[in-house]
Amino acid sequence: MKYAFIKDQVVAEIVQANPFNLFAPAYAAQFVEVADEVQQGWIESGGVFTAPAAPMPTVAEYTAAIQNMLDAEARTHNYDGILSLASYAPSTHPPFAAEGQAGLDWRDAVWGTSYLLMAQVQAGTIPQPTIAELLAMLPPMVWPV
Repeated sequence: MKYAFIKDQVVAEIVQANPFNLFAPAYAAQFVEVADEVQQGWIESGGVFTAPAAPMPTVAEYTAAIQNMLDAEARTHNYDGILSLASYAPSTHPPFAAEGQAGLDWRDAVWGTSYLLMAQVQAGTIPQPTIAELLAMLPPMVWPV
């Protein structure tokens, strides 16, 4: 059996044993039996327990995720990362120059789109996306053939 102490509709404490065996009767009486999946921090409403919403990502987390996406895509074609790929744009070797220019153009499009999306979030015209949702909104890389 699992029991929870609820304070202001939030699970404040969890115990795995009958609270009357652990606490003074007045305190123990405030515990309620809960399902095994209920955790500290869950929200209680009318006897129903739900996990709290995940916190939204920070700007730093979005930035890191976008940079990781750019670098990971560049690595699919044996570049160290997006910076390495973009550095080939002025190459005198046409295949490298084409890939470098494509990477440079994609990097600009990705960051431009991400800043536009974040401005829309700040303006309240779109809801704040998760990291996965944001990455799905960004333009894809188109490698030259």
